[in-house]
Amino acid sequence: MTPHVAQKLQPRPKPVRWCVHSDQTAPTFRCDALWVWLMAQNPVERQNRATELICPFNLRPLLASWNLGHCSESHTPRNLAYARKVDAHLQGNVIEDALAHDITPAGLAQRVWNADGLEQFLGRGLSPQGVMTFMTFRVLSHSTKYMTPEDIAAVSADLTQGAPAPTPPEPRTGAIAQNADGHNLYLCLCAGCHVADGEGQLYGSVSMRSNTSAMFDNPLDLVGELMALVNYLRQRWGDHKQALPVEAVTHRAKEAQIGTDDENDNEGQ
Repeated sequence: MTPHVAQKLQPRPKPVRWCVHSDQTAPTFRCDALWVWLMAQNPVERQNRATELICPFNLRPLLASWNLGHCSESHTPRNLAYARKVDAHLQGNVIEDALAHDITPAGLAQRVWNADGLEQFLGRGLSPQGVMTFMTFRVLSHSTKYMTPEDIAAVSADLTQGAPAPTPPEPRTGAIAQNADGHNLYLCLCAGCHVADGEGQLYGSVSMRSNTSAMFDNPLDLVGELMALVNYLRQRWGDHKQALPVEAVTHRAKEAQIGTDDENDNEGQ
């Protein structure tokens, strides 16, 4: 391993997970001391092991073609044979109960993405359009943060080529009266970071107006994130052993919608 590679593998920010101990007794200052010590060490120059892969898998130039199709593997829907649908290239897919979004130029523009936002998202995991979380964070952690700025710019330009100018949707103030309970929950739980009107705070939290999580026709990712929090609260402090699946919430939501529709029908009679 060369000194350059060793430096790249060392974490620059202090990883939060280092400060979490199984019995919750490890003092934070010990983690800080460990991090300071690691950052003070010189990289070790050591040659990598020779590859044991057989030909043609040991030919690194072939990775170029694999990288070009990497986004398509996740973001292109599959047919019954689990092959990619060539007529729906990059139009979105569901993988492991997570939504790999439509990243065609038109799909990105519909959710107010542009090349500059993609560059920030792929390079730092944070942009005006949102933050990398869950499965998407692995892409940043293991891949895109190591790409050069020029490569990230090239990918972003390619994905947004020919896209119309994105136009953020206007906030609907009528939603406050339409969903008063949700509005009150937002003020109590979310407005501290995103402020009451959803404009966010510079260097602190993204604006809700440009955040794409609420713009998807399929709310699977948003519901999944909320379910992860709900399950943590129930399992940590509520003595529940099993996690609720996302389907349990969507099923109850459908039942509630049916009940609402029936009430509306009765009122109209």
